[in-house]
Formats: sequence, structure tokens, C-alpha cells
Amino acid sequence: MMKNLWVFFLVLPLCFAQDVSQLKRVPGKLIQISSGKTAWGVNENNKVFCWYNSYWQKMPGSFTQVATGRDGTVCALGTDNRVHIWRNKYYAWELLSDEEVTFIAVGGKKHIWAISKSNSALEWDASQNMWIEYPIAVNSISVGSDGFVWASAIQEGSLFLQDGAWQQIRADFREIIVDDGRNLWALDEENGVFRLQNGSWIQIFPPALECLSVANGKAWGISSSGEIYRFRSPVFMAESDESITPIEQTPWTWEELNEVANRYLPYLHMCTEDPFHPSSVAWLLDRVSLVKKQNNTETTVAQPPYTKEELAKITKVQKGALYYPQINGTDAKSGDISSAKIYVNAKRMNSFQDYTDIQYWFFYPYNGSGTLTIFGEIVPVSLFGAHQGDWEHITVRVHNTTRKVKAVYFSQHAGGEWIFDLNKITWRDGRPVVFSSKHGHASYPKVGLNKQAFLDVGLVNKTNRGPLLDASGRMEIIGVWNELQAHVVEPEWLDFPYDWGAPRPPYSKELLYESFPQVPKWSIDLVAPILKEVWTKIVSGGPSGPKQKGSWSGAE
Repeated sequence: MMKNLWVFFLVLPLCFAQDVSQLKRVPGKLIQISSGKTAWGVNENNKVFCWYNSYWQKMPGSFTQVATGRDGTVCALGTDNRVHIWRNKYYAWELLSDEEVTFIAVGGKKHIWAISKSNSALEWDASQNMWIEYPIAVNSISVGSDGFVWASAIQEGSLFLQDGAWQQIRADFREIIVDDGRNLWALDEENGVFRLQNGSWIQIFPPALECLSVANGKAWGISSSGEIYRFRSPVFMAESDESITPIEQTPWTWEELNEVANRYLPYLHMCTEDPFHPSSVAWLLDRVSLVKKQNNTETTVAQPPYTKEELAKITKVQKGALYYPQINGTDAKSGDISSAKIYVNAKRMNSFQDYTDIQYWFFYPYNGSGTLTIFGEIVPVSLFGAHQGDWEHITVRVHNTTRKVKAVYFSQHAGGEWIFDLNKITWRDGRPVVFSSKHGHASYPKVGLNKQAFLDVGLVNKTNRGPLLDASGRMEIIGVWNELQAHVVEPEWLDFPYDWGAPRPPYSKELLYESFPQVPKWSIDLVAPILKEVWTKIVSGGPSGPKQKGSWSGAE
């Protein structure tokens, strides 16, 4: 009965309706678009954008197609023809499948379809983590929020899927677009736009759009020249008569950013047992030589004071060479908390959900040796983890409108943790309090040992309420999004492309013996395999600068 019903609907005459003059452009140019909970699109450079209220928000990644459903599920087709799914929690794309496909369609989390390289229709089976093939050659496919599937077959024409089998109907369309089973749209070979209404296909517009996507009755389309149109059935709704390249929009002015960054400027407590305090970068540059290492030969190539020209010169990478600052004497290792600044980088990773991430960076001239727990015993280690130069940070995620904190990220060695329960964070005057671990300077929201386990060996990150850094009046904004960059003068050292200290020494048993002078060598030999694993995980050389880290512009 269902099959006959659909045939009856689809053979009725086509009727002409609206006039193309009603089309009004939305800002931007794209080559592909998909409408779901919100609209996503791809431009000619394979950059991905998400429609956010009244502008296009640039998203991470490089893709050829994007597809989204009413429930917010978003998939994208990579330049390698593999499907990725958007994980909003991590603000990142996750690979869905290694299999190469040529086209994707999404109705929701449970309704993901694709076209294989051999033109077969594929349905994603999440329970088996694999594609299920439907043996028919198709060149387009569309799936609604209720799982209703339509396809345009290479030989058979327009089809819909019923009870696991394809049913053919007589309709001369290039592509049928499904919102749900009761809301069907279509494009013909001439790019005319049609909609099924009361059993008849009504031509909404004469040739106008090359790409069309519909969700909840809201439709988006793209013309042959890339202009974007948005409309609510049956009349197009103009957002703008302009045609501009999609760009990121600023949620705040420069003054607003300064106010919010100062409002949540963190307090930083050092550990009472840690002699290695933070400083400003300028303070350290007056106390380091620049060393060049090439072919295992180290040469001092510059001495303080450094001019801006000299600093700019060393930001140019030389192949086969390594540069790093070398502290002169031992006094500089202690840092100078009175000179210490907190450097700010503001980024809009989650602004499509109305949030701005504010990174607060702390700089330490020296990172001391670590403390381990070995089979439950706390053992100080003379060399493990010691290196020159140390960059640490926290990130405060702030709601753009309410200016309230959503979460705080605490960086810890090579990783870190997001704290969403703000009651687990210490606050003072509305500002977060950060506890810096002994020697390693990892950031924690609480005092304690903060043990980090690796097998039967662990790293101790002791924190307490030691010397306090309150950088009020010494905050420096060094990174912002595009629209505010005219307000920022980046310091020359920010583009230093090398690490801020000598590289990590190679692992050896001799180094282990030297690191544990109080332990008999035979005892060290017993746990050497474990210590080697720990070495690779927690021991590092000088770190890269903040701008060279992935979290500077990407997700934490």
C-alpha cells in the first residue's frame, strides 16, 4: 500500500509557483551546504563554516563536504575521502571509518549514510562499527530525521527505501532532498527547486540553485556562482543583500576583552619547597645566552642585552640547526616573582556556542627535578624532569553574553584537565586560584600530592599555599582573534620557533644511576624497564613557546 501511495503522489503534474526575483542573498560564498540543527558549509578552499546567529563561524579541519541532522549530528568528508564525526565536547573531529566514500548524508545520530567509491549506498551501523552496503548504484542520497531515505540511482532514477528494499518511482529529478518522510524537496537537471505539496510537485523557483538542504522546514541553498540563500518554506527570507567571504565575528570589543581577562586573572600559589619561581620573559632574556647546536657542536651566538632586531632574526628557522636559551649562572633559575607577568591569549574555539576561551600563560626560567613514588615510597630524583624554560597555563571558558565562567582547564605536563564543576576550584575575589606543583609547575585546582601514576611508578605533583603571584597590573594580552589583532603588538619572542631550553638527554642506565644516587644500582636495575617507560612519559627538554603549541589556536 505504501509503495502505491508514493507512486500516486509522484506522477501528478508539476506546477509552477514562485518567481526567482524573491531570492535574497545571505552573507558568504560556499560550494556546499547542509541544514540541520544549524547550517554548516564548505567553501572552495575546503574550509568548514557553521552558521551562528547571523554570521559564519570558521571551524577546524579541511573537508570537501559536510552533512548535519536535526539533532546536531555533524559528519564531514575529508580530502582523503574518509568520514569524520564532530565531537562537540572536545571541539574536534573524530574519524568514523577508514573506508573511503564519495558522498555523505546525515539525518541524525542513528541515520548516517554514504556512497561508496563503487557508487553503492552505505548505511552506518554503529553497533558493528561498519558500513552496511545496499547493492544499487546511486549518485546522490538523502536521509530525513526519521530515517526515511531517498536516492537518485544511475540507472533506475528516483528511489526510496522501504522495508530494506528500494522502490522505484517516476520522477525526473537530479536529487531529492528529505527533511522527513512528509517533507520532500527536489532539484531537477536544470536546477529548478520543487517541493511535494498535497500530492503534487510544486516548482518553488525556476532554475536557481545547484545545492539545496532542508531541516525543520528551513531551507538553505547555493547558486551556481556560490551565493548562499536561506528561506523558510515557501518564501525565501533575506538576511542580507551583500555577498562577502565568511569570516569570524568578534563577540567582544577590545575594551570588553580587557575587562573580562582582568576579571578572571588567576592567582598563582607556588609550592613552599620550590625555589624555581616565575618571571617575565624580559627578565630572563637579560640573563641568557643564545646557543646554536649543529652537528653535536654547541656555539654561543648571542649575548644579552638583545635588541628587537636580534630577536626578530632568530625567529627564522635554519635547517639542521637548533637554537635555545642557556641560563648564565645559577641565580636566574630562581626566577623573579616580582617581575612575573601573566600572558593572555584569547581564542574563540567555542564561540559558535557562545563561549570564548581565555588562556593565561605563566613563564618559569627553570623546571626542577621531579619526585616519584616507587612501589608506594616517595623518592626525590635529582635529574628526572629538570630543564630550562617552562611554559604553563590555564584556560578560562567564559560565556560571551553573561560573562560567567563555564569551565576552567588546568594544564599538567603533557596533558591537563577541564573542571566543569566550579565548586572544585578555589576562588578568591571571583578569580580562580591556581596551585603550581613543586619543581614541575603543573597547574592544579587544589593543594595536595596530586599523584600521577605510571604502572608501579608515579609522579608526585605537590602543591600548597606557598608564595603568591598576583599579576594585577602586569597582565599582557599577546594573542587575540582576527578582528582585534590591530590592538595587539606581539612581542618578538612570541615567534621564537625553537624550544626554550636544551633538548631532553637520551635515556641511559648511567643517567638513572645519577638520578638516584641514594639507591643501590642493583635495585635500580630491577625497576629499570619501568623507569624507562616513566622517562619517556614525563621527562622532557626545553618546551616550545605558547604560540607553537597546538592549544594556542586549537582545542585543549
